[in-house]
Amino acid sequence: MQIPALLFGAALACLVTSGGALAASVAGGAIQSVPYNGHHVLTDTQGRTLYTYDNDKGGVPTCSGLCAAAWPWMKAAPGAVASGALSPVAARGGTIWAYNGHPLYRYAGDHKAGDVTGDGAEGVWHAAVVR
Repeated sequence: MQIPALLFGAALACLVTSGGALAASVAGGAIQSVPYNGHHVLTDTQGRTLYTYDNDKGGVPTCSGLCAAAWPWMKAAPGAVASGALSPVAARGGTIWAYNGHPLYRYAGDHKAGDVTGDGAEGVWHAAVVR
C-alpha cells in the first residue's frame, strides 16, 4: 500500500469517528472532506461536491451518455489503491473512485466550490456524505 493512501485511510477513519473536518488526499490529492449542513461531504480538490447515484448497483457505474455529460465520473489515477471506505472501481473508459462501494460523480450544475445543487436531483443523486 502506498503511503498517501495509508495516510488518507487514517484521516478518513479519524473523520468518521471524531466528526472533525479534515482535508485528506488520495492518489495524488483527488478527494477531500468538507463540512456541509452538519455533516461532511466528499469533494474534489477544487471543493466541488461529489455525488452517488441510486441506480448504480454492485459498485458498477451506470451513468453514461447524456447522463455522464451532466454527471462526470470522479476518475482515479492509474495505480490508485483502496484506502478505507474509498476504492478505485473499473469502469468503461478508465477507473473511478467509489465511496463505500458507490461510484462517485461530479455535477456539471455545480459551478464553484461549495455548490451542492445536485443533492436530491431526480430523487436519485445524493451528496457523498461521510459516515
